Formats: sequence, structure tokens, C-alpha cells
Amino acid sequence: MEVKGLRRDFTHYVSLNAIAMLGFSFYVLADTFFIAYYIGADGLAALSLALPVFYIAINGPGILLGIGSAALFSISIGKRQFKRASQYSQTALATGVIYALALTALFWLFRDEVCRLMGAEGQIFYYVRDYLSYLVTFTLAFVLFQVFLATLRNDGSPRIAMVAMLVGNLVNTVFDWFLMGPLDMGLDGAALATGASPLSSLLVVVIHFFKDDRYLSLRPFKPDFSLLPAIARTGLPAFITDASNGVSTYAFNRMILFIANALAVSAYSIILNTALVIVYILTGIAQGVQPLLSLYFGRGEPDAVRRLWQWAIRTMLVASVCIVVVGEVFAPAIVSLFNTQGDAALQALATPGMRYYYLAFIPMALNILAVNALAAVTDARSSVILSLCRALVFPIPVVIILGNAFHLTGVWLTIPLAEGLTFLVFLVLYRHSRLAQGKSVPVTQSLE
Repeated sequence: MEVKGLRRDFTHYVSLNAIAMLGFSFYVLADTFFIAYYIGADGLAALSLALPVFYIAINGPGILLGIGSAALFSISIGKRQFKRASQYSQTALATGVIYALALTALFWLFRDEVCRLMGAEGQIFYYVRDYLSYLVTFTLAFVLFQVFLATLRNDGSPRIAMVAMLVGNLVNTVFDWFLMGPLDMGLDGAALATGASPLSSLLVVVIHFFKDDRYLSLRPFKPDFSLLPAIARTGLPAFITDASNGVSTYAFNRMILFIANALAVSAYSIILNTALVIVYILTGIAQGVQPLLSLYFGRGEPDAVRRLWQWAIRTMLVASVCIVVVGEVFAPAIVSLFNTQGDAALQALATPGMRYYYLAFIPMALNILAVNALAAVTDARSSVILSLCRALVFPIPVVIILGNAFHLTGVWLTIPLAEGLTFLVFLVLYRHSRLAQGKSVPVTQSLE
């Protein structure tokens, strides 16, 4: 493919997916704003304690199935194996339904134990329990949407995927205001609004199946569960990346409660949920280039793979540097936007914390790109190693060490240091990765 056409496709996919993920980030951001406005610091603390369940058990598995099946879908299309491409998506959908129903049943059996495990106590315990009770009930909608979203991007419909996410964002925002404001439903309303978002997005997804040029087919629906291990291995890095938000949030909540109090957890909630907007934008850029990397890798065109990789790096660097500058300059204003009750102590905790935390975005942007790009070319081993470094290997021990040594300042500096260390690991892995070589191998061989 000529360079001009390749660049046009890169710009098209990356921009649409970044906008779509920006919309998706408002799931959490709208909740954060309205919870802060209508409930206050206790509500923000409850949201922070509940988020690990969302990332690890609800959204993460959907991303695992979606990204895993979509990457193999694109590679199969590149090899002109159209029936096998649809089977990857069908298997992911069937597995998602089974998983969602099982998780919902288990949560309702052990919901009090789950809430206590998250660190919820006193009045905050009841906030967390009510919020999760509604949110987990929508697990099926979240999982199905993630599978369809990834497949649509890889099946030539990034615009429909973007519209679906923006519609979901609009529904979530309007419902947040209506359910928490006029109907005075508190955190129950926030959870219902969040759950309504993927349901409305799925209605938009249906448009894709009226297109004549699509490769995805759901008829006949014959999932092949022998493909599930390949899907899981390919999607595991993306799952770890998303679940790392939950793992680190849980560890940070526990450390903050150990060295400070619930008000500090509220400050962390503001920092984390505003930062997640940035994380989703960066993830959108990375996932936007993923279908093209998979396609040209499947076709055996290493020059195209290298060009896409270089353009993605430049895009990430420009975006992340701008984000860091904005965070450093406007931290007080951003915090005050969510500190709706004008709590001086909360403002004093969150403002410096945000400035420290936002330093992480330059190495984080490159790490997010690397994890998605490695998965796109089925270099699962390198991608998993990098994902584990981001999720567990560095953040957990670093927050324990820095938190005990420097208290809250150490907690805020944990992510910048952990992401920096992870980037050093990537530099070692990249030299011998399939991404650097840009050469295609058979799908079965690439997953060994």
C-alpha cells in the first residue's frame, strides 16, 4: 500500500478511536462529578473502593475477549480466512455470555464479602454495596459491548464504534444527572446510569450488520471453543492493562487507608478518575492503530508495520507531553471542579498529588502503545511480560516502599516510577520482538 494511503488510514482509525475512547472515559468522569456534587467526599471514597471490581471482573474480561478475538479476526482476514475470522468473534461472544451470567450469580451470593475485601467500612460500606449491586447486574452488557466494539474497529467500522461509544456517554451523563439529581437516587442512580450506557451503545452496534461489505457474520452461530485459548492468550495483555487499573487502585486504597484516612482516598479518587480520561485517550490511540498493525502483519508487509509503529510513537509522545503540561499548570482548577463542596483539606491533598501523578503519562503512553502493538502482531509473550510489569511487578512493591518512606507523596510518585521502570523493560524486549521484525508467521505458530 502506498505511504499516503497508509497514513490516511492511520489518521482515520486513530482519530476516531481516540474520540470514541474519550467518550468511554466519561463513564467514570461523569460519575465522579455528579457523585462529588450530590454526595461529597464519602461518595468519592466509595467510588474509588468499587472501581477495582469494575476493571478486574467486569470490563477487563470483556476487553480480553474483544481484543483477543479482534486481533485474530484481522489476521485471519489478512490471510483471507473469512470463516475462521467470524468463528473467533462468535466464540468470544458465547464465552462472554457464560462468564457474565456466572459472575453476576457469584457476586450476589458473596456481595458483602466482596465489599469488605475492597476495604469498605461504616457508612461507606453501604455506599459500595449498593453501587456494586447495580453495576455487576449489567456485566453482560459491558462484556458484549467490548467484544462488538473491538470487532467493529477491525471489520471496517471505526465510525460506528465511535458513535456507539459517544451515544453511551451521552446516555450515561444525562442519566447521572436525572437519577442522582431530580430522582435523588444517590450512588444507586450513578450505577444505573453507568449500566444504561453499554445497553444504548449496543443498539447502535446493530447498524454494522446492515452493511454489505462486512466480514463478520453471526449466521450460522457456531462458536468453536477450541479457539478460546488462542483468544485468551492474544487478549491477555490488553486485559492485564485494563485490570492493572483495578489492581493498582485496590493497592493504593489499602495503602492510603493505612497511612492516612478516607479523605485521602477521596483525593485519590479525584486524581485517578481524571487521569483515567487520559489513559482512555492514550488507549484509544493504541487500539486505533492495532487493526492496521494486525492486518499488515497478517499480509506479511513489514515496511507498513514499521511505518505504523513509528507514526504511533510520535503521536503518543506529542499527546503525552501536552497532557503533562496541562496537568502541571491546571491541577488546582481541575481538582476544584470535583471538590464541589470547597473542602480546603481535600484541595490541599489532591492538587500536589495530581501534579506528581501526571508525570507518569509520558512513559505510560509508550507502554500502553507497546502492549497493544505487541498483541496486534501476536507477540503475546513480550506483551504479557510488559503488562505484568505495569500491573503487578512494579506498582505493588513500589507503593509499599514509597508509601511507607514518604507517606502520601510516595503514593503519588508510585505510578511515574513504575511506568518508567516498565519502559526500560520494553526497551530490552523490543529488540527481539515480532514488532521490530515486522514479519508475519502462521497464526497457530505465533500463539505458541
